[in-house]
Amino acid sequence: VLDRKRRRLEALIQLRLGTDEETVRAVQTLETLRQSAPADRVTRSDLASGYSSKANSLTESRDLAKAMEFRLKELALQKATLAADPGNATATSNYALASKKMGGLLARMNRLQEAMDYYVTALHLEESLSAREPANADAKMALSFSHSDIGFLLRAQKRLPEALEHYRTAVRIREELAAIDPNNARATLS
Repeated sequence: VLDRKRRRLEALIQLRLGTDEETVRAVQTLETLRQSAPADRVTRSDLASGYSSKANSLTESRDLAKAMEFRLKELALQKATLAADPGNATATSNYALASKKMGGLLARMNRLQEAMDYYVTALHLEESLSAREPANADAKMALSFSHSDIGFLLRAQKRLPEALEHYRTAVRIREELAAIDPNNARATLS
């Protein structure tokens, strides 16, 4: 048990360091830990973070096809986590974020309709979470970003009236958040 904890902590430190080599080692360690305890939710979450880090690095180096492999792995783990605990706010947020990251990668690959599908998935998850937790400012902010991202994709597709509606919704949500909490710098700046 102690060795498992030590290896997990080492992998998390490697992910924080963020170099390509450290990320590769961290992902390998986390994959090994996951194989030895497939039901361990913490390891599943850590591994999803590792896949996300690797996808980010590959996206930055413009290896989009390889980044897609890691985004798909991240998405599958986040989906499994949510399926295991459908009412969990963190699992909902993480799956929504993974969907947006996939959408962002697809948009970068100029696969706009596929990207839209992932953003719509995120939007529905965030709407559900915001309805369940109306006082959750982070959930509402995430929802506003889904609206603005969808607006961006619609604008790129020359669907301007629809894009405008999503942009207006994003602004309305952010104005509401700023009015509720004037100290919320993120809402005010957004």
